[in-house]
Amino acid sequence: NWRLSSFALQYTDLKNVSVSVANVTSFPILSCNFSVRRDLPSVNSAPQWLADPYMVRASTTVIPADAPESYHFIGVLNSTFIDSTGSVPVESYQAPYGQSMRRYTASAIQAQGMMRTDVTGCTFTNLNVGVATSGGAYSTVNSSAFSEMDYGVFTRDDQPRICKSTFLNVEYPATVYNAQRAYHNDNIFANARICFRIENSAMQAFRNNEFSDYWKGIVVNTAVAALTPLRESEPPYEMEMYGRNRFDVPDPQTYVNAPYTHPNPFMRRVDIGLYNADVAAMTDLGADAAGGLFLVRCGMNRFGALTTSHVAYLEPEPLAIDFSINNCRPFAMVRSLNVGAYGAPLNIEAIADEMCGPMLDENQCSDQVWRDGRNEIPNGETFKRRIDRNSSSTGPIERAYNIALSRSMITDLPSTLRSAIADVRTSDEIFITGLLGNTTEVTIGTYAVEIRRNGSVHQHLLLLVTP
Repeated sequence: NWRLSSFALQYTDLKNVSVSVANVTSFPILSCNFSVRRDLPSVNSAPQWLADPYMVRASTTVIPADAPESYHFIGVLNSTFIDSTGSVPVESYQAPYGQSMRRYTASAIQAQGMMRTDVTGCTFTNLNVGVATSGGAYSTVNSSAFSEMDYGVFTRDDQPRICKSTFLNVEYPATVYNAQRAYHNDNIFANARICFRIENSAMQAFRNNEFSDYWKGIVVNTAVAALTPLRESEPPYEMEMYGRNRFDVPDPQTYVNAPYTHPNPFMRRVDIGLYNADVAAMTDLGADAAGGLFLVRCGMNRFGALTTSHVAYLEPEPLAIDFSINNCRPFAMVRSLNVGAYGAPLNIEAIADEMCGPMLDENQCSDQVWRDGRNEIPNGETFKRRIDRNSSSTGPIERAYNIALSRSMITDLPSTLRSAIADVRTSDEIFITGLLGNTTEVTIGTYAVEIRRNGSVHQHLLLLVTP
């Protein structure tokens, strides 16, 4: 009975302790420190953290008709997860294709069947899996750091969003299976085997990500990866801009005589033949099977100067990908394998680097209006202008604010907004919309608020409703 039970965990250190939450309303886990040691004594001849490897496990298997949104929600904020035994060095990379070396046994967060999973501001170190979600609706990983791991984020059968996170020395930073359409913005991937793997999924869009030192950057199989501007006719989707991703690897020939010294642990080899085979297959964009597609036209992406291919398919594919308006370094020529490529890449290095760098020009880009996150636009920053297909600004320049209110305060929202924002009048109309675009009853969650004055839009807000 969800009315008689709830779960909360805040400001707590947990050593060699796991937490399981099932079929219960919950508040976000806040500012907790989880640590384990994989060298603990075995239990029933099995390592303790191999039998139940996740430090936090949340699931929903029974859904009462009258359960609140918090019943379907698990949030983990500003918390740390670590195997304090330390990291496992990689002297020579040894793993079958597409599989992990499995250097670690303990994992951090698993969410199954949740309507929403929100991981924000967390740190993950020396683990097998950082965040694993399945069978849910929305999974957000935001402003988090992953280092020395087998898998960073692993999602299946949901809608993942990975933004403003850093992955360092993670074998497979992000892997999504059977995912709904989603976006992944402003991340850093450094020293990886495959930075982002997409399997049997709807289109995944990428904006302003940095890929550094990898074997393969983005891999798609029966899926679509979009590294190009996307616009739709309905707000707030028409404001979205994608592309401007950056790909770089060190010169692989530097290590050909001593591949075990490679700075990327997942490129190290003792056998020079295996290293040369890795180099031959190195690519920014890759596909292993039929049905993989990349959209890059006009994306202003900066592709690697030293990767063997800018785009490579494992088997010949009768496709032709338009690379127009991208910086295909170093000679403005697309290097492709088993797939056609055409178009007019940018061919002036200085201009191309400036155009393909981080997005600072507000007419071309500014912070994305996330549809299910929290603190998406810092207070006082300019709300993103509406951009038409010619990249010119249309519509007013507005200010955006984040407001968090308890559910009890929603009964008199106009008065509450007037007390929080001076420029709200009694005569203003207020519209509250779910961030997926459907007008909804206001329960616990995140909403878009539109304030109209004299028939036109005057203000946009992001409203977080708390218990």
